[in-house]
Amino acid sequence: MRRKLLLTLIPLGLLAAAAPAPSLKLFGSGFEAGQWKMTPLDSDAQARDPNGAAQCFASPEALIHAGNSSAGGADCGYTVVEDGDDRATVTYSCKGKGNGRTTIRREGTGYLVFAQGIDGREPYEMRSRYERTGACAS
Repeated sequence: MRRKLLLTLIPLGLLAAAAPAPSLKLFGSGFEAGQWKMTPLDSDAQARDPNGAAQCFASPEALIHAGNSSAGGADCGYTVVEDGDDRATVTYSCKGKGNGRTTIRREGTGYLVFAQGIDGREPYEMRSRYERTGACAS
């Protein structure tokens, strides 16, 4: 009986792998799409890009995938580990594109993002601050 139950649940897990990014309490007051400046907080990233980089984000999914350039638009499954008003942690796995664990914390008008995982086949770890700077360029 137990084995039959497990075999029945396996297809449900496969369906969850194609789920959209989770809706988090952290963004409950709304995520404002637009141009976001990323400022690296770890020394390796600061050496590569000391002034940070500006990116256009349409949704908070981009913050969940911070550090994993391969994950955008990929078939990903998500698990919400922590979901609070000021902090959230999400793990994800993207078919053939890697996986990661991201913690996002609200700080003032921006977000602190701590992420680690596998981007394609390469490991990554990053700590960055994101602040919205305005609308995306057309």
